[in-house]
Amino acid sequence: MLKLMSERGLIDINNDLIYINNMYAKKKYLFLTFLIIKIFNFSYAQNNIINEFSFNLMRYFENKNSQFIYETINIYSILPPDDSFDENIMFFFFGVKKDDEKRYYDYFNTVLQSNNPRLISIFLNIERYDIDAYIENHEISARLNDIYWTLYFSSGNIYYLNKIIEIIQEYRNSDDLLLYMASSSGIWSFIVNIRDYPSVLIFINNIENTELKNYILRTPEMEHRQLILDHLRIQRENGIW
Repeated sequence: MLKLMSERGLIDINNDLIYINNMYAKKKYLFLTFLIIKIFNFSYAQNNIINEFSFNLMRYFENKNSQFIYETINIYSILPPDDSFDENIMFFFFGVKKDDEKRYYDYFNTVLQSNNPRLISIFLNIERYDIDAYIENHEISARLNDIYWTLYFSSGNIYYLNKIIEIIQEYRNSDDLLLYMASSSGIWSFIVNIRDYPSVLIFINNIENTELKNYILRTPEMEHRQLILDHLRIQRENGIW
């Protein structure tokens, strides 16, 4: 499976998926999710390529290996069309552009030479649209956390981690379900990532909010998940959610 995080955060109460009504009265699954790429039926060799791509994408910021663009081109020769995947890749390379424009345009030229229309379209969209404004105006949500993590993985800029911390602190005790889940999923993402990324652990050790820092450093992933479930049950029983 190609993913930046894990789908283990899927919330399950009484063995059923929780459905929530958003402000437009549309039902949605409630996930504690980060950049999750769909699974397709591939050969063993193709799955190995996909897994390697996933690993290198998540580690890109550590060495910024210029060969990664060729891995991306190769992945686009394997994967069938998928809008959510394309959007995530767009944010990734937008993060590269914000970090190093020369490197980004080198990648862009390589993509143009690849003659892959889908990947070329992604880079053209980065050029056409004000993605900074899109992110700035994006609703506070777990999806926004996804975007910030993607930008961090492509740049290593802790500005994006600080944006997630801002969401956590602002909405940790919110009575709005989606805002609460944005905050809680942000905490969960740090609990998971401090295990795998020394830079994220250093970042958390240096945040000013001592209570939040200690919670992230000391709380096991499954304990945090259980606290969320308990809070959701209480809010539901009280008729709030």
